[in-house]
Amino acid sequence: MDINKIMNTYDVHVAGEAFRIIIHSPFHLHMTDCISLEAILKRYFLTEIRMLLNEPRGHRGITGCVITPSQQADFGIVFLHHYYETYFSYSGLFAALTTLIETGTLTISKSGKYAIETTHGIYHLYVNRKGNEIVSMQMDLQMGEVVENTDEWERVQVDRLRNYYIFKLPSSIPAISLQHLAAITSWAKPVLRDLNERRRDIAGIMLTEALGEGRFCSVTFEGDGFILRSPGVDSTIALLTLAWAKGKKTLQLIHENLVGSSLTATIMDGLCTVPLRPVLTGEHQFVLQAGDPLEEGFLLK
Repeated sequence: MDINKIMNTYDVHVAGEAFRIIIHSPFHLHMTDCISLEAILKRYFLTEIRMLLNEPRGHRGITGCVITPSQQADFGIVFLHHYYETYFSYSGLFAALTTLIETGTLTISKSGKYAIETTHGIYHLYVNRKGNEIVSMQMDLQMGEVVENTDEWERVQVDRLRNYYIFKLPSSIPAISLQHLAAITSWAKPVLRDLNERRRDIAGIMLTEALGEGRFCSVTFEGDGFILRSPGVDSTIALLTLAWAKGKKTLQLIHENLVGSSLTATIMDGLCTVPLRPVLTGEHQFVLQAGDPLEEGFLLK
């Protein structure tokens, strides 16, 4: 057996988002900076990337995370996506760190603080443990910025890179819930089509409903129309940024989505703190065989 064609991965769920953490692979993991590794992956390893993201139970929502050594942090991470655009996910940082700690791959930090190198810079996560068990994890993040307003939407930019167009719930939709999913999807299709025709900077659109002081429900559609299964860290930051800009000095925001998942974010000294507890759901081993008629796997629709 050619061990260079064996790939080991772990699957992790983070508040509804699915991540495939790639530990052993034929990728050039000796590269010590994430930007160089990302360029190599997209140039030479598209077949392997497609197979890892498509199998098993291939789904558009799975995000790949390649773990790599780092000279600047505890480890590095490069994100892989079905459509190979530049991609970044805060939830993926939580997922990767959980995998490395719970599988004994990463040396435990006595301070509970870990640094992760990405193509967007270095981020720090804080872990609270009880023995060898992770009790909680959190991350301090900068607030976003409200960069544009219209009668229809408000645009919030996260990390000065990712733009979210935030819409209020129209009167034609009674509430954000699975019961009204058909109406929500019908509303989103022409809105996304119109924005995509006029703009190229869409990370997502958000349909929002205020549920009370410091409490919101939303559904986020990514640029291709895919519904994010989680309330989402970016989406939560965007909502908190919008509330803060409107003078609602809420110190805590509870963000729910249409399937009942929720994230709670707090703000202090201009920093947004988001706690998450990822769940390791499976371990997989893939063998890439020459001549396999489904060498790139398949997606379930």
